[in-house]
This record gives sequence, structure tokens and C-alpha cells, in this order.
Amino acid sequence: MSIDQPLDQAVSRIAADERGRDPATKYLKGAISFAAVIANAVKAVQTGSPDDVIRALYASVKAVSDALGDSNSEYLLSVLIPEVRRLCDGYDELDERHRRYLDTDWLTLLADADHKARVTRGKEKVRRIAAILSDSARKPDQPTEDSEEMMRVAMNLSDRDVAALKEISLHDRKGMFGRIETRGVRGFEMKDWYSINWYALGFTEHEVESTCGKLYSFGLVAPLSSSDNRPPGNTFSVPLNAYELLQKGRDFLAWTSSEAAKQPSDEDTTDRKGESA
Repeated sequence: MSIDQPLDQAVSRIAADERGRDPATKYLKGAISFAAVIANAVKAVQTGSPDDVIRALYASVKAVSDALGDSNSEYLLSVLIPEVRRLCDGYDELDERHRRYLDTDWLTLLADADHKARVTRGKEKVRRIAAILSDSARKPDQPTEDSEEMMRVAMNLSDRDVAALKEISLHDRKGMFGRIETRGVRGFEMKDWYSINWYALGFTEHEVESTCGKLYSFGLVAPLSSSDNRPPGNTFSVPLNAYELLQKGRDFLAWTSSEAAKQPSDEDTTDRKGESA
């Protein structure tokens, strides 16, 4: 059976929910949630009971958390469904192995993605999670652990982190030769690193080090040998930390560059409306 029918049903449900939730209602919902947290906390404090304070705060925070989770879950599906429909136009023609993967392992990835989206703040992170999930739907031979790991990375990287990773990738000459299983020639990556004008991009030296250290912790980049860490033409300079892009970093950028990653988020739409006003 084709998956078009359940997909259409899901799209219709999300569209109906969005039509029924006008901007004023969205704002009112957020205002009530904020007011409820403050009012319940104040009321509980006035009772003088620590248990009441804890229960009131828990109930209020849970309500806000549930509202954020529902919003992110809907957004994940709204981004994912059009991409999955394109990927699965030929669902009936897929071989049995691929169908079995979509019916089993991929559904567990969908559940994992939904969980991550519900506890993530920021639509861009949710969009990248959706892009990774969409990409995995095409690859029944890809270990599900790889997809889970990439979604975990997407959940933890900020937009600024991803921007830095993309900049390193733009100056990565090794990447022009396709997938690379070995590290580059000694000193080759240093020229790539020092071709990046971080200051012009708005990064301070401290921010570059902090950001690259975070990317390194996820295995996306690696520090270069300290013996090579000298700016060209300055042998007396104190060695600076420099990094090279690893294959996992290239894979992460490729996985998050699918059509799903290009779907506009609420923030994008708001920005464009502001610019045109």
C-alpha cells in the first residue's frame, strides 16, 4: 500500500491545526503560560508551604514544556512530510528490504527524532533533525546508529556552531576530492585554516576556539599538530590552535543540506516579513 494516503492525512491535520491557530491565539497562549508560571508561583509562596511551591512550579513548567514540545513536534512533521513524499513517490516499487527498513528501523528513528525535537529549543535545530531523518529514509543500508548520532549532534549544535563548521568546509580543499578516509598531508590543512578571515565573519579569537572545541568534542573537526600551528611567514608567533574538517563533519553538513533543511522556519518567515515592511 502506498504511503501517500496516511501522509496526506497527516498534512491535512497539521494544516487544519495551523489554520485554527491564528497569530493572536498563539500570542495569547504564550502570555497565559507565562502568567500562569508567575501567578502560580506567587500564590504558592504566599501559602508558606514548600510542597505547594514545588507542585505549582512543576505544573506550570510542565505546561510550558508540553506546549513547546507540541509545537516542535508539529514543525518536525510539517518539514518532514513533503520531503518523505518526494523520497517515497515510488514506495510500491521499493524492494522488500527497503520497505521493511521504513516500517521498522526508520520508524524508531522517527520516534527518536520526535523526542529530540520536543526537548529542543529553536526551529533551526528541529529543521536539521528533520533533514537528517529524511536523508536516512533513502539509505536502508546505513546503520541506524549513524543517523541517531547525527541527530544528537544536530540537537546540540547552535546556528553559530553550524556557521563555523560551514566556513571551515568552504575552505576545505580536501573535500573537493570526495569522501576521504585518511588525514591530509602535513601542513596542507594549515593553509586552508589561515585562509579563513574569522574577524570579518564576526568571530572573536575566543569564540573561534570555544566553537571549534565544541565541534571537536563531536568528532566533526580535529586540532592540527602544534608544530604546524604557526601563521604563514611568522616563525616567531606563539602557536595558535587550528583545526581541520573531518569526514564526519562533511557528512553532517551533507545530511543537513537536503531539501528538508531548506524549508522556511517561523523565524525565517518573520524575518522576511520584517524586511519587506
